[in-house]
Amino acid sequence: MVINKIFNTINSLDNIGLIFISPHLYSVGNFSEILMFGLIKAKHKNKKIFLLSPYDSNFLFGKRICNNELLLLESKYIYKQSFIVSHFSKILVTIMMLPSRWVDRLLNIFGKSLPEINVVPAVGNNELWATDGEIRSGFSWEVVDKNDWLTKINYGYYDLSIDEYKSETSKGELKYLGISSSSWYVCLHIRESGFKKDIDRREYRNSNILNYMPAIEEIIKAGGTVVRMGDSTMTKLPKMKNLIDYPFTKYKSALMDLYLIKNCRFYIGTESGIMSTSKLFFKDSLITNMVAWVGFTYPFMNRDRGIYKHVYSKLNSRFLTYNEIVLNTDWGMQNLFGYIDNNYDIVENTSTDIKDAVIEYIDCLDSNDFSLTKKQLEVNKNRVNSFKEIYKKYRLTNYSYYLDVLIKYKYASAVNKDFHGAISESYLKKYLNTSFFVN
Repeated sequence: MVINKIFNTINSLDNIGLIFISPHLYSVGNFSEILMFGLIKAKHKNKKIFLLSPYDSNFLFGKRICNNELLLLESKYIYKQSFIVSHFSKILVTIMMLPSRWVDRLLNIFGKSLPEINVVPAVGNNELWATDGEIRSGFSWEVVDKNDWLTKINYGYYDLSIDEYKSETSKGELKYLGISSSSWYVCLHIRESGFKKDIDRREYRNSNILNYMPAIEEIIKAGGTVVRMGDSTMTKLPKMKNLIDYPFTKYKSALMDLYLIKNCRFYIGTESGIMSTSKLFFKDSLITNMVAWVGFTYPFMNRDRGIYKHVYSKLNSRFLTYNEIVLNTDWGMQNLFGYIDNNYDIVENTSTDIKDAVIEYIDCLDSNDFSLTKKQLEVNKNRVNSFKEIYKKYRLTNYSYYLDVLIKYKYASAVNKDFHGAISESYLKKYLNTSFFVN
């Protein structure tokens, strides 16, 4: 897109104190990831990011921005746009985006579309993980190591906040939801097929919220409240004291989504967009029903934990142990951009798996002890080794060579044997060297 070329040229000038970035406007997960790494880069270079976006018009673009409030977050590393500057930049971006967007909508009538890179602006995105020269030279772990992602991600706090007036308004709504200022709560988001309308398509990413009820009861028993996140297509939850089915309340809003995540004690989720929003706010997180250990879906931040879905191998006629999963370098089991290979069936965590992981996680929080066991350290090491083998053997995407290298750099930023996040010990005790079994 023209917008990418113009602003990327400006970004290449060393004497400019701004980094122009256009986060992915229509995907909250990609938006959050780009904003997070944009802030990391701005802090490292002692600059501010200037967030570019068009007007939020379904009429003009056929889509709405995923969450406008993400564009209004505050940080000393975000340039605060005045009214005039904001509207001037929106007019400019809107004009630049319209031609390709209208061509794409015209093609949609005939069942075709332009590649996303020609429709969604990606200003400043490519060089968040490596320079243009490094990408063109091909992937190198030396470049990854040089960037020192361990320090930048785990200790790169960038003081991200919500406007003070909006925070006070949201704090008042929190009380109406039934959460007092003296109590704590957990955000819970379990991906279902309704929001993306992807039933029967990559279903392995979805999970059954009702399997979480025993874990919800454990949180409530420990003195917390559970706020179920999501949208109105979700399965409604049974009525229960200290369980808030937030998508079905009148307080559901883009702002409240962010406020709830930013201020929760910890976040429980599956591999979905707002999990990346929780990482943007540096929230302690428990990731359940994982289907990949490549990239940001792995619990790589210091206090993150996770549990993996169970994998049945048709070739072996049995479920794999977790050790076999993490040592498996078949990209067909990990594919983030296509479908899991037909040789594998993916089965959800049991309600007991989830409950045990939640109990363990609350114990870690209460004791403030997130030190790793021998099993957890071994798995982290094996994961990195397997990841490097996958990089040697496969292209991760069918995109151009340049984009494939870029994506490799992006996901490599979450790979380091010294990251302190890990698979939950309760899960490893059961499944590291023992196959899951169902009747």
